[in-house]
Amino acid sequence: MGWRECGGKARHSGSRAAPGPPPWRRPVPSPTNRSSPHGLGIEPTLPTPHRMATMHRPSSSPRAPRKRASTILSVLALLVACGPDQPADPGETAADVPGDGLVILVDEDAGASDASLDAGPVRPYYHDFGRVPDGEVVSHVFRLENRDPNPVAILAVKPGCGCTLSRVRTTDAEGNLVRGAPKSVQGKPLVTVLPGRVAEVELQIDTRILSSKNVDKTLTTLVTTDSPNSYYITLETHIFAAKPFHIVPNGLNFGRVPLAGEGVKSCDVVRAPGFDVVLGELLSAPPGIRTEISPDPDAPRPLWRVTAFFTPEVEGPLGRWTGRLLFQVLRPDGTEAKPLEIPLQADRSPDLVPDPLRLVFVADEDGAAGEVVLSSLLPGHLFGVRDLRVTDPELAPLFETSFEPAGSVRDGRSGSWTLRLRVQHAGDVREIVRGELLATLDDPQHESVRVVFVVHPGA
Repeated sequence: MGWRECGGKARHSGSRAAPGPPPWRRPVPSPTNRSSPHGLGIEPTLPTPHRMATMHRPSSSPRAPRKRASTILSVLALLVACGPDQPADPGETAADVPGDGLVILVDEDAGASDASLDAGPVRPYYHDFGRVPDGEVVSHVFRLENRDPNPVAILAVKPGCGCTLSRVRTTDAEGNLVRGAPKSVQGKPLVTVLPGRVAEVELQIDTRILSSKNVDKTLTTLVTTDSPNSYYITLETHIFAAKPFHIVPNGLNFGRVPLAGEGVKSCDVVRAPGFDVVLGELLSAPPGIRTEISPDPDAPRPLWRVTAFFTPEVEGPLGRWTGRLLFQVLRPDGTEAKPLEIPLQADRSPDLVPDPLRLVFVADEDGAAGEVVLSSLLPGHLFGVRDLRVTDPELAPLFETSFEPAGSVRDGRSGSWTLRLRVQHAGDVREIVRGELLATLDDPQHESVRVVFVVHPGA
């Protein structure tokens, strides 16, 4: 009995024996015990390059389920069928194309500074950034030489982390720089590398976006090409983003702050394990921001409480406002380390705010109306409303206006007022009407407030 090749498949031939157990019940011969009475006496060799480790079951173990044995035999038959004469994927294979594809060149400078290379072989696919202060941006360039006789296209460069930005470049036949596209569009390659030319894959890591701080982090980037000799190339980078302090919460958000009002927020600055620096004095702050800093001697770790006051003297327009506090960081010997930055954020708004910001309703019947509530964001501030009218004299005849206090009243003043706009005749609103309401106030700080309105015609 023996094994022979037939149409790319291995078949067993020999004299017919007495019927035995079905194939899925027959034990597979063990490579360590070929003289087993239950085996075939030989070990079949699968065609190169596919190999499968011979499997056996100890005599004391229970028999595998029939379904599992059938699955194993199916996989075995598939692997045997896919020999060198019948490649799994049609087209060229690495054996058909001479060359080595894109080969990563050894970076002598990086290799000399990589302490991990002293204990083992050089790894050109690997770069160690080492310990990097949090907030910095670092980069490294991997150089890939085309050792195929034909041009090789780089189809994609996919970093495994959102903190990594990739760039690709090479040179043409005249030596001119060719910058790769930022991403593949409609299947077009990023860049094509001519034979003998070198492609540079630059990986830039922003530690501000890196989520893991104060831990060793290995990041992988997958480069895809069209060369059968190097379809996929994996690049690895290691980084330790050193962040000596944790800010809880991660910044100071004052929320909505009126122009004449104030906002107060606090955060804790906690020193991370493994660091011996201390928080020093305030180096800079936006104009109008006051700060207080005090250490907490009872905390289990070194901790400082930072409180910031947003005052009316803060400059800037209405809307989103951002800034930062910059604190000194001192080492044990008194020298300064990288300063600590605490981000600031606020939403600057007028002292009097309508809710909703725009008055919108549908004139579906006579007397249809909409209303807004005008409120003061200043604590304890009371104001009065003297008059409410439509600013456009051509639109004024279509509407009636009214107002009334929406909160407690003292001496004709309230902290909030309801402003109402009513349509006199719905039939007069044949198209969308846009205008403004002007509320004249009884308040020494604010003379008037304008509210935009939009009225839609009925069905």
